[in-house]
Amino acid sequence: MPKKTLFKTIFKWPLYIWILISMVLGSAWGLAVVNAGIGNFHMDWVAPWGDIFLRLLKFIAVPLIIASIVSGIISLKNMDKFAGIAWKTLLIYVITTCMAISIGLFSADLVRPGDDLAGIEIKQNDEKIAEIIGDQNENESRPMDYILNMVPENFFLSASDNSSMLQIIVASILLGLSILAIPEKKRPIITSLFEELNDVFIKMISFVMKIAPLGVFALLGTVIVSFGADQGVFIGMGKYVLVVLAGLFSLILIIYPLVNYLFTGMKPLKFLRGIFPAQLLAFSTSSSAATLPLTTLQVRNKLCVSEEVSGFVLPLGMTVNMDGTSLYQAVSAVFIAQIFQIDLSLMAQLTILFTALLASIGSPAIPGGSIVMMIVVLSSVGIPAEGLALILGVDRFLDMCRTMTNVTGDAMVCCLVDKFHKKK
Repeated sequence: MPKKTLFKTIFKWPLYIWILISMVLGSAWGLAVVNAGIGNFHMDWVAPWGDIFLRLLKFIAVPLIIASIVSGIISLKNMDKFAGIAWKTLLIYVITTCMAISIGLFSADLVRPGDDLAGIEIKQNDEKIAEIIGDQNENESRPMDYILNMVPENFFLSASDNSSMLQIIVASILLGLSILAIPEKKRPIITSLFEELNDVFIKMISFVMKIAPLGVFALLGTVIVSFGADQGVFIGMGKYVLVVLAGLFSLILIIYPLVNYLFTGMKPLKFLRGIFPAQLLAFSTSSSAATLPLTTLQVRNKLCVSEEVSGFVLPLGMTVNMDGTSLYQAVSAVFIAQIFQIDLSLMAQLTILFTALLASIGSPAIPGGSIVMMIVVLSSVGIPAEGLALILGVDRFLDMCRTMTNVTGDAMVCCLVDKFHKKK
């Protein structure tokens, strides 16, 4: 094959192949950097490219959410269609989250990963843990705080903070419904504006994704350089990690494709192929918010979900549907309880299920956001929060895997809601 033809073929490879290659090269580079002791060089010259890629994705996330939700609601034409999609979406999200938490509790009770470390002395002077616990104690939560925090006090302040995505979604839904409530003849200009803005940001995503391989290479290399050398932590926590991973990948590879097939008829392989690029990006970035633009593209183009459904379901799922995070919180709570030799009754485990369900709604769609919410889950059943010091060493890798699960769950729910919507 001539060189020119070979290069053309290589550059026409799908994005997911380039991301896979970048993940392999980034991991190899990270190991080489650790062995060569040139971590400072990597942090100074390579790591910033990953930060640049993440910043561009986060920059697009907020305006994309606003444009896609508003244009999606407007395209429904009337309130009845919106109500139909909204209640189906929320109901399915609650069901899948409860299912994920139940799998986590059952797995942890069956394998009992904490028994091997029962009675171990836990360092309570960890700075990060002390900071998290201190912040949590300063902000004593009230029963209505979950709902209160959904309502934006200042739109521009919420839009400038990626951890306030739920407030942006609430504001966008309110704006979309307000536009939908005025007579149709009075809204052609603003309707056209939001539809065209949505197209603009979708096109912007395609530009940013051109540097995705470079960003993934830098991000994976940074993970290896920062955490890969701490082998003792990974070995000591092996059983806990395997329990969490088994639960997450049972959702990704078995439960989601099977449920989607039963309700929509979509073949599991087609579903997994369609969402695969978004899974890789979610694994690399550990951020559902940063992955949202690519998830939107894949769901619309590869899974054939309508814009009106994906525009509402995906942004909402990014903050409400945290199946991977919920499963992880359930396993971690039982694991830490076993280490402290605390027996959890059936009622205590039901409390964990309910609290993890609520905490998943409040988890920010950013790297490490679920660690803060773990305080709520642990305190609900009297488990010492200092136990978080044990799982911080492996949290970064598990964060990557549970973000991948969250994104896959959002795509599955999107397919279900779209099927029910089209059938109606």
